[in-house]
Amino acid sequence: MAERGVRSAKHLLEKCARDGSDVYAALLNLRNTPRDGLPSPAQRLLSRRTRSLIPLVPSQLTPRVESNVQAALFWRSSLQRNLQNVFLPLFLYSFDFKAWGIHSVGE
Repeated sequence: MAERGVRSAKHLLEKCARDGSDVYAALLNLRNTPRDGLPSPAQRLLSRRTRSLIPLVPSQLTPRVESNVQAALFWRSSLQRNLQNVFLPLFLYSFDFKAWGIHSVGE
């Protein structure tokens, strides 16, 4: 999961350099954007929305503890793990290793 965050940040920095836009505003938007049905990273860390360039109602800036975030993250990771355990053996079973020149140790 950390690798994905680094990749997103690098992509964002490259895009800002290419477009000539403000890096700090782009990072602020990245931190304030909710993803995958979960609250934004800033909301998970600070329990509130952070100020941004987009106008917000003051009531949205009040702290509110997000519940079930840990459970949702655990459920999502276990779902990915289960899908990997189901589809990886099917992929390996259907993959023709000899066509790619990959042989087993005994051959």
